[in-house]
Amino acid sequence: MAEAAARLGAEMLTVCLDFDERAMRMGYGDIGAVKLLRDTGISVRSTRSVRTALVRRKEKVSMLKCEICGGREFRQEKVDDVFRVGSRHVLVEHIPATVCVQCGERSFDAATAESLRKKLNEGEPRSARKVELEVFAY
Repeated sequence: MAEAAARLGAEMLTVCLDFDERAMRMGYGDIGAVKLLRDTGISVRSTRSVRTALVRRKEKVSMLKCEICGGREFRQEKVDDVFRVGSRHVLVEHIPATVCVQCGERSFDAATAESLRKKLNEGEPRSARKVELEVFAY
């Protein structure tokens, strides 16, 4: 991310992560990663229920490489994902996403990430239907 910010300009990127600075914990990485991104000048927002999203402020900007596998080819598609909201799990279908062709890693643009955050955390989303969800421990 820091490399991309150096090439594109940090003002072009915003990273949304599900973390709580007050508790100094994150679901992915640690609070040091947030500090590193901010020290580079990248805007970092805490967005509950969104695992990881690279947010592009201008649609002309494309991801240079996948942060997971290094792939450089992406496609736009609608994806389904399960989000944890408090003690509930909510399946959201048909989310527009940028998907790495090589490994399948998903990212959401700024509008989509903000819309997900609002729908999941600001009021009860209207359910299209209820589904049974299997749960297992690792």
